[in-house]
Amino acid sequence: MNLKIWFVSFLLVVTLPVGAASEQTDSTLEARDIDAQFLPDMEITRISWRNIQSTDGQLIDELKMATYEVHRSSTMFQPGFDRESTLIASDISACYATDSNEECSGKGHTLEYYPPPGNVNVRFIHYAIVTILRDGTVTDPVNLGVSQTPPGHVEDTAPIQSPQDFTATYNASNRSTHLSWRPACTG
Repeated sequence: MNLKIWFVSFLLVVTLPVGAASEQTDSTLEARDIDAQFLPDMEITRISWRNIQSTDGQLIDELKMATYEVHRSSTMFQPGFDRESTLIASDISACYATDSNEECSGKGHTLEYYPPPGNVNVRFIHYAIVTILRDGTVTDPVNLGVSQTPPGHVEDTAPIQSPQDFTATYNASNRSTHLSWRPACTG
C-alpha cells in the first residue's frame, strides 16, 4: 500500500507543469499564450500573444532586441517548418528599447489579419509565433497553446462581390461624373 501511495505521489510530482519556472529562464524567448479569434462580422482574425515573464535582466535585454514573425497554415507547425510560405507578418518588436524591464516582461501583442476571401467554413487553421533573436537565430519550438494555436480554429470568409469593369468619366462642360460597371459574376 505504501508503495502505491509513493508511486502515485511520484507521478504527481513528475507531471506537474513547469511552464512558469521554465518561462523565467527561457533563452529562446518563445512567445506565450497565443490566441486567435475570428470575428465573423468583420471577417478578420485577431491574433494575440505575450512576451515571456521574467525578472532576469539579461533575458529582458535580449527580448528588447528580438522580433516576432506570425505564420498561418492549414497544417500544424513543426520545428524547422518552411517559414517563407506561411509568413503573414514580420519584424514585430518584442519590446521597445525604451521599455522598462517591467513593461517588457509579459508585454502583450495583437495582430489583425484578413484571411483570404471565399474561404467558407475553413477549419483547422493554425497560427504560430516565431522569435528572431538579435543575432538572427530563429527560435521556432511552436509548442501548442504556447506559441502555436491549438487545433479547431475556423475562418469563414465570403467571396469577393465587387463590381467589375468599373469606369469613371468626367464631363467638364456640365461638371458631372458618370460611373459604370457590371456586377461581379458569382462563379
